[in-house]
Amino acid sequence: MGKIAGINWDESTQRQVGECAGVNRISPPRIWLNRVIQEDSMMDAMRQLYPSAAGRYTCWHQLTNRRYCNEGARIDYTLVDKSFFKYVKRGKVESLRIHPAGPDDPNSEESAACVATANNGYQPVSFQGGGIVEASQDVLDTQFGEPHTGLIYTPPSFSDHIAISLLLDDECLTPSLALDKSDSPTRKAQPHKSQKTIASFFAAASSTSKKHNSSSSGPRFRMGKPAKQESGIKRFFVQPSSSSNKKGKK
Repeated sequence: MGKIAGINWDESTQRQVGECAGVNRISPPRIWLNRVIQEDSMMDAMRQLYPSAAGRYTCWHQLTNRRYCNEGARIDYTLVDKSFFKYVKRGKVESLRIHPAGPDDPNSEESAACVATANNGYQPVSFQGGGIVEASQDVLDTQFGEPHTGLIYTPPSFSDHIAISLLLDDECLTPSLALDKSDSPTRKAQPHKSQKTIASFFAAASSTSKKHNSSSSGPRFRMGKPAKQESGIKRFFVQPSSSSNKKGKK
């Protein structure tokens, strides 16, 4: 519409127009994820707790420095069974993480962009080369905070993805939970328990190797010292003499 009529629509308006026209702009991976959530009764923990949060991405195209303008995608999820979701906790936070120097509204695009870049503490990589610019310790420390369910904005030097977190209530743990070491499935799942030490492992392998070598090599013969060879003219006369003696004995 911008080229034809000079009208520029924001994303929300484009979605509304697309829905009215029956145009489906949802990608195949998103369709698959929606089906998993609906058919398996799963819940997207982050979206369930923060339904109005905008611009909260978990991955950016690092080659083109997309993180620094916060143009990314949220492709890292924590899916929780609906019956288990009662144990998911927000934590001692009122909202998703924001930067102290950024906007106050945690659901805004501006706030998401500010925390993604640590308020411009993370600098984009030069297209001339040189690698990722190392941030100061104070900037790196902004990734840490209270345990919560949400996003952990790890530095760009770690990955083009950031971490996601899930906080569970202690009530989901059964105090009487105990491991039955005599249980057959448990023993099969822990084959390392039958190996006492690493030394015994290599000793067993060495013993097996020796048995294999002795059975496959056949009989062995001990070699004595080789006979002394005569040299020079004496060697010429010794050989015929020994052969003539053998003929005489016959």
